[in-house]
Amino acid sequence: MSCLCIGGVCIPYSAILPLLLLGLQWIAAKLARVGLLPDWVGKKLGVSSNGNIESKASCCSEKSSCCPSESNVTEATTDSDIGTNNELENIDTLSRWEEVFTATKKSVLIVKFTAEWCQPCKKIQHIYSDLSTQYKKYKFVTLDVDGDECDVLSSNMKVAMMPTFVCFRNGLEVGRITGGNSEEKLKEWVGQMCN
Repeated sequence: MSCLCIGGVCIPYSAILPLLLLGLQWIAAKLARVGLLPDWVGKKLGVSSNGNIESKASCCSEKSSCCPSESNVTEATTDSDIGTNNELENIDTLSRWEEVFTATKKSVLIVKFTAEWCQPCKKIQHIYSDLSTQYKKYKFVTLDVDGDECDVLSSNMKVAMMPTFVCFRNGLEVGRITGGNSEEKLKEWVGQMCN
């Protein structure tokens, strides 16, 4: 997969347009706050007249193939099915993601979206692995976006840069951080998510 790497972040070419649209939305919100944005433009970009960005439901707050509902699971999955919590698992199939996500719906799951071609992802991996050992009672996984249908998952979750770290608590996204340059920033974020 071709990408553009800037500093500690790699952006797949397919994500550049959505990233530009996010930037445009941010600018539109600023213009709306001072009354300089026409209503029709605000509606197209999802920005209200007072400058608030209207968030769309994430893939994991609605029923979709990336985050299975309880009824889609035929048999109960336990922590023993997904391995011990202090093992850092690399997920490269959508079906395995669904198993792990479902099994951790009543706990904390921290996911690192990564790709083989992403050098910043490789650079920060040892810190992420150390954190998974430090916070043994939580589940840490890496999700390879080059894997079977995992690119669809990353697209549904609006992951535009690599690496992206996402924290789920009780099946809902509660935090997100991007980039692989700051080890201290990652340590601080994981500490906040796990407390």
